[in-house]
Amino acid sequence: MVYWNTLIPVIPVQLGESTTFTCDLSNTYISRVEVSWYKQSVGDNLKLIVNLREHTTPQFAPEFPNSRWKVNIHDNFTNLTILKTIQEDEGIYHCAVIERFVFSKWTTFIMFCKRKSCLSHILHSSDFTQKVLNIWPNVIDLCR
Repeated sequence: MVYWNTLIPVIPVQLGESTTFTCDLSNTYISRVEVSWYKQSVGDNLKLIVNLREHTTPQFAPEFPNSRWKVNIHDNFTNLTILKTIQEDEGIYHCAVIERFVFSKWTTFIMFCKRKSCLSHILHSSDFTQKVLNIWPNVIDLCR
């Protein structure tokens, strides 16, 4: 069973700043949870950033060196931090929470690099895929 969030945070970030995404793990048995963080650029497939479990070393994909990324898992949440953002970090980030034998949960964030002053936006979506496809070009254009 998959639980889709209906609010998709849009996170504007200045190049060179750090940014952190937080994924809710409440109502899960942390000892049975595996978390995977993914990145998706416009027109591209999902790319695995990292897999992690409690009390284990995070396994970063080769394309995402841990010198630029930090990931933590706690009792009620997990964080993914980009330590110093670059233009190529712009994209859609996904947190997949797999709790063995119980359920899966998927959380999505949209991060874009600010070029001018921008406001954060929350996107409301009942049809996640179509909404992201429709709004993504507009989000990118907000600050160009």
